[in-house]
Amino acid sequence: MFSNSGTRQARLSRERTIGARRLPATSRARLRITWDGHWAIVRGARLLEFDEAVDLLSSLRLGVALGLVDNHSLQDVNEVLMASQRAHIQMRLAGDCDEFRISSERADLVRAKFA
Repeated sequence: MFSNSGTRQARLSRERTIGARRLPATSRARLRITWDGHWAIVRGARLLEFDEAVDLLSSLRLGVALGLVDNHSLQDVNEVLMASQRAHIQMRLAGDCDEFRISSERADLVRAKFA
């Protein structure tokens, strides 16, 4: 079976470099401040609704895509996004849970991976 993962990785790396160069310094600084603020929230969050998690993960995804974040990959973000959905949390906990428990588990999941 033919695999082009090496080619895909090279293309993604090239696109990140081009995107980062095109981003003006002021926009880069604003994104960095926004990203830092979001992740300060993650470090302290004990409850995290799905919409909040999506906002935070989207911010991280943008940082990764622009080369502002080096210690995480898009795959990391995608995995946590999928795992933070209600049904996935319920499966992991083996049963139906109330919103409080779901939000608590989601915050733990995001914090464990990124904080």
